Formats: sequence, structure tokens, C-alpha cells
Amino acid sequence: MRTSTLLSVVAIIISFSKGTFAVQFEDFIGHPFSSEADIPLPSVDDYARPVETPGLLFPCFGKTFKFLNVDINGFVSFQHDDFSYPLPNANLLPLNGSESWMTMIAPLWGDVDITLAGDVSYRTVSIDHSIDQSILSEINEKIQQKEDYSSFTTNWALIVTWHQVGYYPNGTDKLNTFQVILATDGRLSFAIFNYENIEWKMTENGFVLAGYNVGDVKHSFTLASTENINKSYDFVDILAKGNTGIAGQWIFRIDKSFSSESDHEEAICLPSCVQGDCISNNMCQCNIGFTGVLCQKEVIRPIKNFRTIIIRVGVVFIWKVSSKMASQISEFKLNVYNEVTGKLIYSNSINSRVRAFFLRSKSFGRRHVKQNYIIQLIPKYTSGDYGTMKSIQREI
Repeated sequence: MRTSTLLSVVAIIISFSKGTFAVQFEDFIGHPFSSEADIPLPSVDDYARPVETPGLLFPCFGKTFKFLNVDINGFVSFQHDDFSYPLPNANLLPLNGSESWMTMIAPLWGDVDITLAGDVSYRTVSIDHSIDQSILSEINEKIQQKEDYSSFTTNWALIVTWHQVGYYPNGTDKLNTFQVILATDGRLSFAIFNYENIEWKMTENGFVLAGYNVGDVKHSFTLASTENINKSYDFVDILAKGNTGIAGQWIFRIDKSFSSESDHEEAICLPSCVQGDCISNNMCQCNIGFTGVLCQKEVIRPIKNFRTIIIRVGVVFIWKVSSKMASQISEFKLNVYNEVTGKLIYSNSINSRVRAFFLRSKSFGRRHVKQNYIIQLIPKYTSGDYGTMKSIQREI
């Protein structure tokens, strides 16, 4: 993309990925790819090509479409003759203004540039073609693993693969590989996202996001975005999680119309919260004592000054509790492990009002020499969640 109204002067910001993907390129649906079956897009910066759905209409978000448009910039749009190449820097989801019409599915929407690196190709598969049956079976197997869709059979599907693609302008030092499959039986439709490797997350012309836009100005779903650079640290980690049990693979049902956010079958929710529960609109509801985008930061450490005093007949454990957290703790869990063997020697639940606990020497078993032990004290909150443990190592 060679024009940018929002970021006309900005340095290229490229950050390396952290997430671990279980999906390999060889696992992509349709692999191995071939010039006979897969149609390449030209090696340019911006380009889109229409693909017809012969014999059926593709249901997507309460509408049906005869044409899908494969775009180099990491998305597939539906039924529109005006080929523009919008970028996330000027268009958050849901899209508005001149782009509000666009129904789009975006595994990785950004300023892709394959002038010097990578390739984008697509193929269509149909139940009417015997040569496509093995690929259709592979798609069906993925979708049928979702609850309530064990009998789903794909009639037609579009498979688009971005392999080792660079970023604008002419970026080749970091490359991204991902895929989208849009499958339908004429009534139900699904999108499958596969990610093998995501290295670049920002370009000269803006940020990158994954998700989809309904095209009604109101409804959309952002799976992950690097819009705010301060939050981009978790972008690849989110993509790597997946919702199928395979790291880096996502499946969404996309035929249903939207009348409210609650209509979204996935609850618009990511399994990315470290200490909390996923709620709508990609937000985490944090457990007591935690905050942050992923509930990964502990607000207040509830246990302070955890220490031991060894006496002749045993060990006394002593600790303090933050006054702000005391009323929210229901009990403590005390665990003692043999450091060498890793064996759990002792475990007990302790009343939340207790601040010291005596453990007799015989609880550690018979021995003739001192040994090293790892002692853990873990607060349990009234919500039922466990807080961060305090752990010390001590020779006893």
C-alpha cells in the first residue's frame, strides 16, 4: 500500500513473535500445493481477485454471496466490484465510512507485500469434483470436531494460503505464513484460521489485526490486534492459542446474522486470560487481586514476609497478610516438598485468620541428616480462585 493518511511519516516497527504454533505448513489444508490446483496472485504490493461460487450462494452473516474476493493484504471480502485495499491503520472493526459495506474475513489483515518475498495462492474445492474429496474430508473432520456439527458436510470451500509473505515496503527480513478456509454446505458456513509463523506485526503503513467485519457498521469481531503498540506483546500469543485444541488453529461459524453481541456463537471471547475468565468483546474478567489485559499482573501480593523458625521439635511457619486482601481470603494451602525427589511430604488447609503454623519434625519422616525442602503457602480467595503462592527453600 503506497498511500497512508494517518501514518505518512513513521518508522517501520517490526517485532519478533513469541507465540508457539503447533500448526506446521505441511499441516495446512490443501498441502502440498501445486501450480495445477492452486492459483497464484501476482507478486505485487496490492491486488485482489474475485472468485465465483458456482452452483450455490455462500451464506455469511445473514447474507448470501455469489463472489468472494481474495486480497493480498490478508483477508477475503464478499461481493463488491470496487476493489480498494483498506488497511487497519485507518479502519478499526467494525468498518465505517466508505468501507462500511465490506463483509470481510481476515486471518491477518495488514500491508502484505510479496514483491520480493512470499506468495499468495488460492484454490476452490467442490463436492461435485471427485479430485477434491480428500481435501473436503479433511475440512469436514476439522469442523465436525466442534460440538453440534458432527454431521456437517462441506459442499464448497475456498482455501487461501499466505506463505512466507513480506511486508510493505519490500520487507523480507521477517515473514508470515497463515491460511484461511471458508467452507459451506449452502446453509451453514465456517472459517478456519491456520497460523504457522507470525514474525512481523507492524508495517510502515500501520498495524495488523485478525478478525472479521459483518458489513453492517455495527458488528465485528477482533481476534487480536496490534493497534496499540503497548498491548501488542500478546498479539501472537493470542493467535497461537487457537480454539480447537491445536495451537494456532481457530474455527468460527460465520453464516449467522447479528442482532446483538450475544448472537455470536463464540461469545466473542478468547481463551487468553491468565488469572480470570473470558467475557464478551475480547475482555478478561480478572480474578481477585489481578489486573492487566490478560489478568497477568497481580495488584497486591496477599502474603508478605513468609519465613520459618526451626525449633527442636519442629518448624514454625510465620507470615503476614495484606490488610486490603485479608477479607477476600478464605483459607491457605500449605505444601511441603522434598527438593531432591519432588515428593509431596505434607499438605494441609489452614484457616484464613491464622498467621503462624507449627509442623512437627515427624511430619517430615525419619532421617539422620538435614534435607532441603520447598515450602509453599498459597492463598485461596472467597471466589474459589487461588492466588500467587509464596515459596521458600529451607534445610530442615
